[in-house]
Amino acid sequence: MLDVLKNLDAELLLFFNNLNNPFFDFIFYWFSDKWFWVPFYGFLAWKVYRNNASHFFIVIFFIAVAITISDQISSSLIKENVMRLRPCHDPTLASEIHLVKGYCGGQFGFVSSHATNVFTLAAFITRLFVKKNLPLQRIIWIWAVLVSYSRIYLGVHF
Repeated sequence: MLDVLKNLDAELLLFFNNLNNPFFDFIFYWFSDKWFWVPFYGFLAWKVYRNNASHFFIVIFFIAVAITISDQISSSLIKENVMRLRPCHDPTLASEIHLVKGYCGGQFGFVSSHATNVFTLAAFITRLFVKKNLPLQRIIWIWAVLVSYSRIYLGVHF
């Protein structure tokens, strides 16, 4: 059963990774860059401040704690214990993976810390704006999906 799931995972990765072209290479390379999103994070901080001015620093503190916990669980606990190779390091797939700018990342890639962290932030922020700002919630979830997809597109995660 596990082999069937791994094969399906590899087939899906190759399908999405092979949808590459120079335009999307540029876009998804930047979508994966955490510094690219600093203005967006600033906007989110401003929205948090506007809606929770009296508790702003407490909210930011708990967001930082949540992301730190998610990052440590994904990178230190899961990746280091599961030890699943990134697709670009997997000898059975490496030659078929389209890499953008030759970037591959560390040896292990399950789970994606990028995806874990952006979904943690998305969940936390949208929870703050329940029934307050539905367009912002949609934008945040679309952002989380696109960042996560970028990791597959770049060939660094299944």
